[in-house]
This record gives sequence, structure tokens and C-alpha cells, in this order.
Amino acid sequence: MEGGRKVLYNGNKMNKSEKFQSAVFWAVTLSLLLAAALTGMGIQGGQERALEQEIDTSVSDGKTVYLTFDDGPSYLTEQFLEVLDAYGVKATFFVTYQSDYADMYREIIDRGHAIGVHSASHVYSEIYASYENWLQDFTKMYDYIFEQTGVYPLVYRFPGGSYGNPCKNHPQVVEQAIEYLESMGIQYFDWNVSAEDGGYVSINDAYRNIIDHIQPRHLPVILMHDGVEKENTLAALPDVLKQLQEWGYTFDTLSPQVLPIHQGTSWDY
Repeated sequence: MEGGRKVLYNGNKMNKSEKFQSAVFWAVTLSLLLAAALTGMGIQGGQERALEQEIDTSVSDGKTVYLTFDDGPSYLTEQFLEVLDAYGVKATFFVTYQSDYADMYREIIDRGHAIGVHSASHVYSEIYASYENWLQDFTKMYDYIFEQTGVYPLVYRFPGGSYGNPCKNHPQVVEQAIEYLESMGIQYFDWNVSAEDGGYVSINDAYRNIIDHIQPRHLPVILMHDGVEKENTLAALPDVLKQLQEWGYTFDTLSPQVLPIHQGTSWDY
């Protein structure tokens, strides 16, 4: 405890955050020295500016919500975007490779939301079979996002979460993946509030799973899904947003400058 408040990391747990900040520092230094070369390679100014900023390690007052959607885009994504627009809310979409909805990647960006890499295939057994497999999956999605949007994604979410069984069963792959993400100036995020809509969930349960668990969180990162068959999630979303706004919450998008929520380390924060 520090000043009566819980410290996010302690001991060895802090090393990962420190290591990331060190990686950001050296990435910024290198980017400044090689600015002309980076421009020739097409690295966008927005990404360079992101790398120049350090992680905000200040403790949130708990009134900023980071709403995230996984597994899209799908035939439902545009409807999710309409709801978010109606409430003036910005969110972060961790996307998968969906060529049938290629126009939605750009639509996400155009409406002021953040976009991040989730997975090209979302097949755990393939992604985590080796580091090379993970890198191939990541790169395919990373490049596709840039092709569709002109934006380099700066946030990532491990399929299944960084502390889920697929990752826990392949710790060396995950360790190498994290080192690679750090070298790219990309931060990975898990969540600490969930609609529990990975499978079937009723409209009411999706709502209650968020509303009943968000208030203890000082840095709430909400997991929802905008993939196929998520009509109940879509139906619950307006009431979720309305209730959170009535409670005084505001919404923001994830970036490398947001203190990350990682399962197993800051999951309960």
C-alpha cells in the first residue's frame, strides 16, 4: 500500500513495466536519429509521436473507462459503431482478419476509435505452436490493418488473453512475443471487466456482468465482442453506456501511454 492506495505492481512485477518504458526510450532515441530513414520507409508521424510519450503511471480516479471489442469486424460492427456514436463514446477494437468486411477497418478509424491487432486466424493451436507461428499471425493482421486504414496499430491483445490457458501453456512463445511487441513500441492489454460474452450470454447477463463489477476498478478495461452472433451484446450496449454515463464515467481509447491491465499482475486493479 502507498498512501493508503494499492500499488499496481510490486517487486518482480514492476520489471515488465520498467522494461517496457526502457524499450520505449530507446525506440524514441533511435527514431530521432533515423528520422529521415524512417520517413522513407513510410513510418507515420502519428506512430513516431506515440513512441515519444512515456506511459502515464498515475493512478486513475476510476472514472475513465476503456471499452474494448474483440473478434470483429462482422456484420454487426457497423451497428456497434452507431450505438457508440449515439452516446458519444470512443472505444478500442481488437480486430481479426475479415476480408468480407474490409471497409469496416477504415470506418472504425474514421469514427474516432482506436484499432489494435488481435489475430489473423484466432486459432490457438496454430498461433501458439511456435514463436514463428505467432509472428506470422501477428504480422499478417498488422499489415492488413495498415493496408486498409493507413494507420499502424499500437496496441495488441493476445488471443485468449495473456494469462489464459493458450498462453499459459506456451510461456516461451508469449515471452518472445512480448519482447517483440516492446521492440515495436506496441503495448498489449488484457481486461479486468467483462461482459462474459465469449460464448452465449443473455442481454441481461451481459449488462449485469459489467455493471456489477466495474465500480471496484480504478482502471476499468471492459471486454466485449462485436463478432458473429453477438446480437445480445449489441442489445445490452446502450443500457451499459447509459448507466456508466449516469454514474459519471467518461470513455477513452487505449494507447501505449495507458498503464496496461495485464492478467495475473494487474487483473484485480
